[in-house]
Amino acid sequence: MRYFLVSILEKFPVPLSLGLCLPQPCSIKDVEDFKPKLVEIISSSLPYLFEEVRGFEDKNSLDPDDFKIFEPIVENKQATHFGKGSCLTVVLSAWIVMLSIVSTAIAWR
Repeated sequence: MRYFLVSILEKFPVPLSLGLCLPQPCSIKDVEDFKPKLVEIISSSLPYLFEEVRGFEDKNSLDPDDFKIFEPIVENKQATHFGKGSCLTVVLSAWIVMLSIVSTAIAWR
């Protein structure tokens, strides 16, 4: 299965995101082509999901341009890149832990 995150970031007072699970052969382009149908499905579901929530009254004006589609695998690879800053953080953390252990051992003596 392939997972996609479909987000409506600017239309409502609070960003709305939905997880979309599709069969393996689907690509991001297939999901982009599916946007008009997705608009129809989400527009019909919003009145029931957010009956008494303010700011969700303008449900019928959704259009495919409001939807942003993210591929979590790609986003996670970008967010979890181990670079120089990450290496420096690990080294500094290890140094602080070592200093704490050594100072504790000295204080016990």
